Amino acid sequence: MPSNLQRPGYGGGDYRQNNPYAQQDNYNPHDNYGGGQGGYGAQGGQDYNQGSAATGNYEMTSMNNSGPGGADSQQEFFGEVNELREGIDQVKANITRIESLHQRSLTDIDESTSSQTQHQLDSLVAETSALNSALANRIRGLKGKAATDPSKAPQVNNLDRSFKDVLRKYQSVEATFQKRAREQMARQYRIVRPDATEQEVEEACSDGQGQQIFSQALLSGNRRGEARSALREVQARHNEIQRIEKTIIELADLFTQMEQLVIEQEAMVENIDQRGQEVSTNVAKAQEEIGMAVEKARSRRRKKWWCLLIVHYHCNRHYRISGHENQRHVVKAWASARRCRSAQKHWNEKYFFIYIV
Repeated sequence: MPSNLQRPGYGGGDYRQNNPYAQQDNYNPHDNYGGGQGGYGAQGGQDYNQGSAATGNYEMTSMNNSGPGGADSQQEFFGEVNELREGIDQVKANITRIESLHQRSLTDIDESTSSQTQHQLDSLVAETSALNSALANRIRGLKGKAATDPSKAPQVNNLDRSFKDVLRKYQSVEATFQKRAREQMARQYRIVRPDATEQEVEEACSDGQGQQIFSQALLSGNRRGEARSALREVQARHNEIQRIEKTIIELADLFTQMEQLVIEQEAMVENIDQRGQEVSTNVAKAQEEIGMAVEKARSRRRKKWWCLLIVHYHCNRHYRISGHENQRHVVKAWASARRCRSAQKHWNEKYFFIYIV
């Protein structure tokens, strides 16, 4: 089983070669897009993805050489959570740059500059798409582990919500640019055909027929220069709209995959919840029974004390009664003895008197 550093990425590369956080291109997200040697508008500057993800080989960093079991220990789990947070932050930065490149593509006049901007935009979109897929797969894996370990659920749920928020932001950026690209196509169409109706403009921008219309305008003698410039703009906008539609479909698929995992794990989660409820019920019942046992034990002790007091009372009473009876017997015996002594003395005196006489 290969280690995480040797697992293939999206384009056949490995994690170490395609580490997005290694900053091989020394990109500063705060650099100006149009100025500086490293900016997007520099003459002869390097493309954004050169050296990191130009071919779509994009994957996350390693898992500290963890085994095939993934984040089994808490340390590995939190390490992967931190990596995923960094990946989500990277997607946010990419979205900001994509939005800026969208703005530039709408305002570029020079054909060379427009082509360079479009190339950078395509590379950045491909990188972001690969990164989104990598994040989705790893978050789904963590959600599977969290289903059997509730202690990991809060961290994973936070990651899941953050990632979905980023995807929604990406969808919003792409949808906004798609709308603006269509509006620009409509303006270019009206340059060639000022008398076009709103329905004709909408149809030309929606079904891709605008290129044929501009080509026909080029063949005609009227507005040849304007039509040539407009045709170039329409072709660029049409390609961008197609690319945006593809990106939006990919994002929708990611949402579907994330939600599908929730549905698959619903039974497992319900089982865990049921077990948790059973444990809570059993604990409450045990506490109730313990309380009853304690109360019964206290009641038994109270009864024992009452029994002891009653026995002690009766014993003392019996002792007192027995003592009084013994005392009476002693008095009677003493009185009898005294009477006997008196009688004997009387007889002795009587016999002595007779003897004398």
